[in-house]
Amino acid sequence: MNVIVMIEGREAIPVRAIPWLTNWETMSPDAVALALAWDEHFFRFAGLQAHRIEGESIRPIRAIWWENIASHNLNALSDSIRATEITHETGLRAWRRESLEELPAGVFVWKDEFETLHGRRYGPEGMSFLTESGDVMTENEQEGRVRLGFDPFISDPEIGRLVMEGFEPKTAAPTPEKSPAGGDDGASKPNARLAMMLRKMNSAEYQQALATAEAAVSNAGKTPEDADQNHKALRGDYFGDVERPAVQQAAPANPLQRFLAQEAAILNAIKQAGHNPLALPENEPGKAGVKSEIRKTLKGNSLFIGSTVFDKAWERLQGSGEIVAIPRRVSP
Repeated sequence: MNVIVMIEGREAIPVRAIPWLTNWETMSPDAVALALAWDEHFFRFAGLQAHRIEGESIRPIRAIWWENIASHNLNALSDSIRATEITHETGLRAWRRESLEELPAGVFVWKDEFETLHGRRYGPEGMSFLTESGDVMTENEQEGRVRLGFDPFISDPEIGRLVMEGFEPKTAAPTPEKSPAGGDDGASKPNARLAMMLRKMNSAEYQQALATAEAAVSNAGKTPEDADQNHKALRGDYFGDVERPAVQQAAPANPLQRFLAQEAAILNAIKQAGHNPLALPENEPGKAGVKSEIRKTLKGNSLFIGSTVFDKAWERLQGSGEIVAIPRRVSP
């Protein structure tokens, strides 16, 4: 089954699918949690961020959640299974089923980011595997074992549903109910438009056209803003005069990913203003704070077109712990 999902035009991997990418060869759920916790034993994954969709926003899940919640829950499950298993094989089977449930549904990592970091840890320049006899595994054999496959064979339909929970395909909007007078009250029209657009954006035809258009922009040496305008024009070709849903307002541009570019611009502006992002002064009553100052600095920047784009980028940085406000000291 194909485990890749498209989110705002970008490929993503459900975290529950990660163990299946190598058929449980490299990363079991406890390893996934440690990697996302930026554990010292998984230092090559430092910076890898998991995300969830909340309303119309993509929100990061902080590394400390994986360290303090997910990892402890998985350790507890492992202890419980070991205490009651009849044999190692029965315990392993229970672990592979139940440990997936400890990873949250509807949570994902970006495919390009995960591929890069997985290659650094398990590729030719990363760790070496040993054979059962204790010899170093050949490069070809190790490469075959760690190669990522995004269409794994999952024979158990229940496990397949568990892996993709929270990423169910969008269905068509229900037929609008008629008013007592027989007219259409129009309440279902926005949902119907959104469902139509999501179906088109997930179509192979649209994704191929988008890839071709973005490659043309990149090869022409144009800027990220040019790529974003090209992306918008392509959506216009497909959707005509249909209104874009709010969830598409922060579509990534090629080659610079738009969300990351927004966050980098904010962090750079904070530093240029002489502040430490990890120790921002809390607002004083009645006075504009650092956020207001940075908003003014970035006013007119093409990365922040839209009334809520800056606020959402600021919230993402707060959620990931890259922006921290220090409470003011109140004199006694």
